[in-house]
Amino acid sequence: MWKDIAGDFVASHAHPVSLKGGCLTLHVVQPAMRFHLEQSRAVLLKKIQDAAGPGVVKIVRFAVG
Repeated sequence: MWKDIAGDFVASHAHPVSLKGGCLTLHVVQPAMRFHLEQSRAVLLKKIQDAAGPGVVKIVRFAVG
């Protein structure tokens, strides 16, 4: 399901690790990918919200590691 939401490229560089209080944390493999995701955060969040339903995910956080 994550690959369908995020697309092949993003899914190969980041994956969900937790969802707490409406905050979805994604583990990102590289700082450069984190920068890319931060630039497209609104688009990614909309895709996630469309898939998860209203009110489930309110914010996306990126953790590099």
